[in-house]
Amino acid sequence: MYEAVHILTSPAKLKLIDYLRNSATPEEMAVSLGMTRQAVDKHMKDFMKFGIVEKCWITGDRRPKVEFKLSRLGDLFYASVLELMADHVTRGREVMEDNMKILDRDLATGALSEERYIEKKNALLKNLSWFRK
Repeated sequence: MYEAVHILTSPAKLKLIDYLRNSATPEEMAVSLGMTRQAVDKHMKDFMKFGIVEKCWITGDRRPKVEFKLSRLGDLFYASVLELMADHVTRGREVMEDNMKILDRDLATGALSEERYIEKKNALLKNLSWFRK
């Protein structure tokens, strides 16, 4: 299970997911996202392994071409990932605010010197800087 999450949430795959909400050919994705066709094919293979995309053959006046689109299962998976990340950001901000309140209280009560307060505050802001974005 952890392997799937690791594979399916790489930065390159997350870029592709938004693109796959509408059907797209591997060539279109490669050009639009600045990837090689081989890289797109590898990502599509991974997506298909986990049921994330559907492969469709388009026939018409020209030779048949393949398109991929996000499957229902893929849409549900990535909706869950986005919800999980939003919850994580919310909790991270709450933890940061709680820790800041504790530092402020400790400074006000004299439990921390001003110098130590600044050190701890800077360390907290550095360690949790991702949540301030």
